[in-house]
Amino acid sequence: MKRTITSLLVLLVCAFAYAQRTSLMIDNQTPGWLSSRINYGDQKTIKSLVVTGYIDDSDLQFIGTMISNHQLHDYVDLTDANYTSSTTFDVSKIRIAGDGKLNKFLTPLNIDDCVSNNDATDTLVTGSKRYHVIKGDQYGDFHVGYAKCLILREGVDSIIGYIRGELRT
Repeated sequence: MKRTITSLLVLLVCAFAYAQRTSLMIDNQTPGWLSSRINYGDQKTIKSLVVTGYIDDSDLQFIGTMISNHQLHDYVDLTDANYTSSTTFDVSKIRIAGDGKLNKFLTPLNIDDCVSNNDATDTLVTGSKRYHVIKGDQYGDFHVGYAKCLILREGVDSIIGYIRGELRT
């Protein structure tokens, strides 16, 4: 009986000691340092990520790497993150090659322009004032991988489309 209880106790300790995170919230106070805020073991197992603080293009590329190479497939929420790189937030900077691995992507609230031409996500949520959709043909420079569902938050005042170099509103 002692041996059974001891074995059960050791099994429970091991099971909880080796459990991996599947969701994570990071307050990134230095743009470009998101990769150093998440240890490698968590990078491989995280399925949902919420980022607050400050992000730039290199942080977006790091998120894209986690989506493409690891388990980050449920959602990425950047709602309360401040994008510091430029005035245009380009969704394609996450470089996930239109493979549709991500279920939901929420853009930061502080952006004015959101450019979208490579949304490899089922649901894209944006709150920018202007939403730009860029579509190329099969021989063009753009890979078309549009979101199945587009949610526009309050504050969007225009949707601008570019098809084969032509502006369409």
